[in-house]
This record gives sequence, C-alpha cells and structure tokens, in this order.
Amino acid sequence: MEEEEEVRHPYLHCMLAGGIGGTSGDLLMHSIDTVKTRQQGDPHVPPKYTSLSSSYRKIFRQEGFRRGLYSGVTPAFLGSFPGTLIFFGCYEWSKRHLIDIGVHNSLAYLASGFVADLAASVVYVPSEVLKTRLQLQGRFNNPHFNSGYNYRSTLHATRTIIKEEGFAALFYGYRATLFRDLPFSALQFAFYEQEQQWAKQYAGQKDIGLGLEILTATTAGGLAGVPEYKLSSTRPMMSQRQMPPNRVLQNDNPSELNELASQSATYPHLRPLQRYPKPDP
Repeated sequence: MEEEEEVRHPYLHCMLAGGIGGTSGDLLMHSIDTVKTRQQGDPHVPPKYTSLSSSYRKIFRQEGFRRGLYSGVTPAFLGSFPGTLIFFGCYEWSKRHLIDIGVHNSLAYLASGFVADLAASVVYVPSEVLKTRLQLQGRFNNPHFNSGYNYRSTLHATRTIIKEEGFAALFYGYRATLFRDLPFSALQFAFYEQEQQWAKQYAGQKDIGLGLEILTATTAGGLAGVPEYKLSSTRPMMSQRQMPPNRVLQNDNPSELNELASQSATYPHLRPLQRYPKPDP
C-alpha cells in the first residue's frame, strides 16, 4: 500500500493534466470529426461526401477552415475541458476508493471509468448536441450543404434550441450516448491501466518514456473503440433510413421530400419538422 500511495498524485494535478490533454486532442482532431459528422449525417442521394480526403478538401474549398472544418469548435471546447476535468477527478477518486476497500484493480479501473463518464456526461452531452448541429450546418446561410440548421453562433443555437424545442432538446440522444460512451470509457481505462503495468515491467522502472506512454494510450483507445464504433456508426445510419412515423408529407413534391429529409433524417440530435396531411378536396 505504501508503494501505491507514493504514485498517487494530487487530484487537482490529475484533473488539469487530463483536462489539458483531452481538450488538446479534441481540438486537434476536430476537423476530422467534422468530416465524419458530415458523412454520417449527409441527407443527399447520392451522398455529397464520400472518402475522407475528398470530403476534407471539398469542405475546406467551399466553406473554409474556421466556418467549415472547424465549425462547432466553440461548444466542443466548452464541453471538452470541464467534461474532462470532471471525468478525471471522478475517475481518480473512484479508483483509489475502490482499491482501498479491497476491490480487485481491474474491476476498480473498469467501474471507475464507467462512473466518471456518467458524471461528465451532464456536461459533454449538451455540448455534443450543439457541436454536431453546427458541424452539419457549417457556415451561416451555407449554400453548399443543406443540413436543416442555420444558427449564427453557439449562443444563438443554444437560445434557439431552448426556445423552440425546450431545454430537454440539449440532451437529445442522452440515453444512446450513454450506451455508447460508458462502456468505451470503462474498457479504455481498464486496458490502459493494465498496459501501463506491463510497460513498467518491461521498462523496469516507473518512468516508461514518451514512446510507451503513447503506445499504451493509443492501443487502449483502439481496443475499446471497436464496439464503440459499431454503436456510433449504426445510430446515424438508422436515422437516415427511417422516416418519422408521425410525419406525413402534404404531397409528393420532390423538393418537399428533400426538405423533410434534411430536417429529420440527418442526425439523431434533430427534431423533425412538423408536417400535416394534405386536406381532402
């Protein structure tokens, strides 16, 4: 236990290190996430966005870097930093508490990752909703992609969603997100902690070096991401292939069909537009 106590860093250090690292990674990969969101939420037939490289170039050429590839970066940052602070604070507290009461290390890592992500979800789910809508929208009055959204800013998007759809709309897809992210976080940190122990045994010291640090982190995320990828890719594809059962088109006008598709079948964070049956003649 004395050896365990020696490596226990202050909670604040763990939270800040996790917050800075997690947020930096999210910001660096945001443009790739935008391309993935556009590909999964593309309502056009045939799809406008196909391969990663061509989609990346097309968005950059038509919409630019800040308003195109990095659209939605503000809510991403506002959710990522406090979310990771909460996550790593809860993770370290839960892990240490469970180990101290005699829970096996592997189970403690698994349970702590689960609990930590649940606590952080209160922050990152609303930011994910805002981020996704702004990523799909791109620039304001975007002539290159019809997503069904048109917000001037993050603040305008927040106010509009709350006013028109209610505060609960910021947590749209909350349950599905938990089903996807909680197992991922639990598995990721269980793999990571175990791989860290193996790396220390291999190196023969506690300082395993930058190379092994990167290797253990990436392989742990990759292993945990296999089932997570299935959930994250299936959900938007299902939403694109199903018309809402309580929405009826007024007529068979193709333009109206395209409009409804862009509003209701892009991404699960969007509430479909109201449509009414065509009146009897």
